[in-house]
Parts: sequence; structure tokens; C-alpha cells
Amino acid sequence: MAAENLNVAKKHQRNADCVTETRIGNSILIVYGFYKPTTTVTAAEKMMRVLQSEIAEARTGQRH
Repeated sequence: MAAENLNVAKKHQRNADCVTETRIGNSILIVYGFYKPTTTVTAAEKMMRVLQSEIAEARTGQRH
């Protein structure tokens, strides 16, 4: 049963849309990114929201 579930999971896997590797000391951090095919928001728009939230937090001293 577990082997069947593993095969199904592997069957539906796809390659990452982006891969970033960062070295921190003796460790390498590997991040795999996947984009939602039906998204309506760009990565730039999402990042703008994050930055705006960070700015608002810095001004008010509160977490959102």
C-alpha cells in the first residue's frame, strides 16, 4: 500500500520552476520554487505587498 502511494506521488511530481542555492557557512540551502499555473498575481506584485507590509510594520512597530 505504501509503495503504491509513493508511486502515485512520484507520478504527479513536476520539475521546479526555479531553484536557488545559497551557502551559509558549511551548509548549502537549496530552495525549489513552484509557480501556480493559474495565478493572477505576479511575483513582483507579491513582493511589493511584502515590502509594503514591512514598511507599515516599521512605521507602526506592530506585526501584521
